[in-house]
Amino acid sequence: LHEPVSFVDICLVNARTIMAAAILPPNSFREAMQSKYKVEWLLATKEELKSLLENKVFETIKLRDLPPGTTIVHGRFVYKVKPNADGTIKLFKVRLVVRGDLTKEGVHYKGTFAPVAAASTIRLILAIATTLKFYIRDVDFKTAYLNAKREEGDHDVYMQPPEGAGAAHDEIWLIKRALYGMPDSARLWYKTLVNSLKTFDFKQSALDPCLFYKRNKGEFTLITVVVDDMLIASA
Repeated sequence: LHEPVSFVDICLVNARTIMAAAILPPNSFREAMQSKYKVEWLLATKEELKSLLENKVFETIKLRDLPPGTTIVHGRFVYKVKPNADGTIKLFKVRLVVRGDLTKEGVHYKGTFAPVAAASTIRLILAIATTLKFYIRDVDFKTAYLNAKREEGDHDVYMQPPEGAGAAHDEIWLIKRALYGMPDSARLWYKTLVNSLKTFDFKQSALDPCLFYKRNKGEFTLITVVVDDMLIASA
């Protein structure tokens, strides 16, 4: 005899078989809380806030303590349903972003340029790895930007916490890390990644700033980077 199936099990199976593309992501926290997927969005929001706290992304400041003339930018939660390869739901994802479209160069940031690997570099690494039978692996950094600290001398960014963040009405967040939506976040992340690779004795190519290599006791490793995606070939 089969074990009895609970109502919860049936609901979970039905949820997994729903196609991710069939779910329209909400545009705000309030809309998410009115959705039939309220529980899933709430759990995803709590997971995002937990990640922000663990990475010390912000420092809470009272509105009355802000420096005179401070410009406050706004943040919002962005909602997305990530699919599996077959199109079914993989997870409900919530990410806090800064309204970068409301920021100004010279006021909130001082530079935006961040290189990415050239397509020819990626093709070259794949050709070398195939010919020499290198081991190949691709890496996708989780919440990559949050690993990059805002540098000393960077402009301070004060953000109004979005609805659903659980902040008091008189609280403002001083952003301490490269947050998604800020125009300079890619630059800060790139510099952080380069410095980390150099601590492991990787050399940076003079022809492509996103190509790194290392020789170590007969082993040879090539790494190329496109924002938060890394391709590694090693023998």
